[in-house]
Amino acid sequence: MHTHNTHSPARYFMLKRDRGLPLKVDWLVPCGAKGSGQLVVTSADGSSGGFLDARATFTVNAACAAATCPGAKAAAAAPAAAAAASAAPAAKPAASPAASSTAPKAAAAPVAAAAPVAAATTKAATTTKAAVVAPASASNATVVPGCTQSAYGYSCVTTTRKNTKVHYSLGGATAPDNVCTRGASPAPPANAGQSMHFLYEGQESGWASAGFTATAGAMYPADVVLGYIDASGSPKVASYHLVSYEVAPEDATTGWAYSMGVVQQDGKTIVCFSRPVDAPAAKASPKLNLPGTQNMIWASSDKSRLAQHNIFGSYSPDLRPLVAAAAGDAARAAALSAAVPPLPAASDEDAAVARAQRARWAHGALMLAAFVLLMPTGILTSRHKWLFGDKDAGKIKGHWYHAHIYIQSLAIVLAIASTILIFAVFGRNRQRVSDLYTPHMGLGLFAVAAAFIQGFIGRFRPVIADPKRSAWRFLHYGWGWVIVLAGIANCGIGIALIYALQEDNLAYWVGPAAAVLGLLLFAAVPLEFVRAKLMRVGHYNPTDHSFHPKSEQSITPEGSYAPEKKQLVPNGAA
Repeated sequence: MHTHNTHSPARYFMLKRDRGLPLKVDWLVPCGAKGSGQLVVTSADGSSGGFLDARATFTVNAACAAATCPGAKAAAAAPAAAAAASAAPAAKPAASPAASSTAPKAAAAPVAAAAPVAAATTKAATTTKAAVVAPASASNATVVPGCTQSAYGYSCVTTTRKNTKVHYSLGGATAPDNVCTRGASPAPPANAGQSMHFLYEGQESGWASAGFTATAGAMYPADVVLGYIDASGSPKVASYHLVSYEVAPEDATTGWAYSMGVVQQDGKTIVCFSRPVDAPAAKASPKLNLPGTQNMIWASSDKSRLAQHNIFGSYSPDLRPLVAAAAGDAARAAALSAAVPPLPAASDEDAAVARAQRARWAHGALMLAAFVLLMPTGILTSRHKWLFGDKDAGKIKGHWYHAHIYIQSLAIVLAIASTILIFAVFGRNRQRVSDLYTPHMGLGLFAVAAAFIQGFIGRFRPVIADPKRSAWRFLHYGWGWVIVLAGIANCGIGIALIYALQEDNLAYWVGPAAAVLGLLLFAAVPLEFVRAKLMRVGHYNPTDHSFHPKSEQSITPEGSYAPEKKQLVPNGAA
């Protein structure tokens, strides 16, 4: 980690594992680091061997840096000098050249000392974004009656039921000075004017995001800022315009958010940003509703990449008290705060996002039922119609036909309903979500349309004696197998796609699908043997549906079955 140009010497230490060889590590600690750090080391004993993992959490010792870092000795002596000054007021210690410019503020404001950054557990790779020091005092922000002040320098902070926190304030173009905004980019635009500043404290180590939605409780359309620390330790933060339930790199936007930053503390990601009240580049929120109620959303994940969120919520804070306080009208701000809290308790359940997740599950379940269960079952019903044979009548009863029609009709209805559901919830413009989306949509639409056409083909079945029956049978049977194989293949693509989007447990989808196909195969194999035997001995003819399981039969030249004629009286007998 390279926050400053000057570092303490590399410190060598050893991580001892419970078994096997120890791991040896060289660690370079920046002079400005405070709190504690966690080191995780992963290696392997070969290209095909198992992984070795070791981790250690340790406190950064200020005395260690004081021995070598320029100016650190003076900084380390400052507390002692301060104690001497309290005992002898006449003795005023000189300012340390290494001291932070915010140190006098922190000393003057006890609120800053209680900030979560003061005892932060900071990942080494994440300090490239900002030095881990105490945030600016909240006393610099506009005081809003009835609003809990933020330790990060914002006017208000709210804590959700998931213990995530949203900090916000209204003011000029400059964002509050804190661990997240130091080094944030881009710089405030010259024409920013009145702006709002936000900081979102997530509860997970992956990405964190907050922003503005056009419709209360809806995830899109929306303008959000999302940030995370990637696997290499580099901070990644950008603004996005959401047009669906997923976000892709192509959704990144510019021109409406500035002073964007991201850091990690205690294994939790913090993202911050500012935006002008008037920002035409923000497509979903070109102008904040001031004074009034602003629709906002937030989310976080344990994944350090664009993936499904684990925690999310939406809320609509009443910003009128904040506006009144920023304008210097303390009386009006107090009156408004008494009537309407600045930020109601944030909801941890975004109905729109939950509905999208349920829609994916329903879509997948319906398609699996249609193409993996019902359609193969309908094929077995038709192929093994001899199970419905009437030995007394010598033919196959029509029950198989009705069962086949009902099963396949139900499968087609489920497939069409599943298609309508997914397009109604997500729309058509989903190509950017995943590379699997386009083939999944294309193959799925083909399978559903082909199944619908197959229903019409079945309705125009010629009678058994019609010469066209053979051609129809070839078309109907062949087309049916194409539909089923395409549907099953597309279900596999869909399972991979839903895993890519939501990271559902694959066993939840692969298990039931494999079990159903396995049971159908288990039933089909013995049925095929019985069918072949019945045809071989002449008890069943699939062409004319004749069925004589207890009579000896022979095949006529035309391919139909007829009772074998036996000589009852020997030759020459009277």
